[in-house]
Amino acid sequence: MKGIYIHGLESNNKGSKISYTHTVLDIDSPPINYKKLNAIDCSIHDVIEQDYDFIIGSSMGGYVAYNYAICNNKPMLLLNPSLVYDAEKHPFNYQFTPEELAKYDNKCNVLLGVHDDVVNPNVTKDKLQVTANIIELECGHRIPLEAFKPYLQEFIKIIGVTN
Repeated sequence: MKGIYIHGLESNNKGSKISYTHTVLDIDSPPINYKKLNAIDCSIHDVIEQDYDFIIGSSMGGYVAYNYAICNNKPMLLLNPSLVYDAEKHPFNYQFTPEELAKYDNKCNVLLGVHDDVVNPNVTKDKLQVTANIIELECGHRIPLEAFKPYLQEFIKIIGVTN
């Protein structure tokens, strides 16, 4: 099983959570320069160029991961995803109706820092309450590695990867 981990807007593919994830899962973690993506001409396939079995995304990467997973019916783990479309920041605009989301088979797993001052966790909860397994953590926007590890292990069980 092969997955992809998409980092956030002000981050890179060298962070501690991505490094740790490489030790327990077979993932790609490409560097993404969101600012060079053209919102008018860009699609999610400009970022994710092949098919993956699962996807993990953080912040803006959570936005990309969410849209890829919904479009392709893949399991996802999102960390403080930035799901509210903002044309100034987001490279692409995918909007799903509540009916489309209700058909999704609950493969959405979300970690939210309740003290996040970058992405409002209440907005994320409102958007995903029907389709997601949401875990609230006592942290801010940057989820500490030690808080992430047990939920990654749980996600591994959900997607059926055996170590």
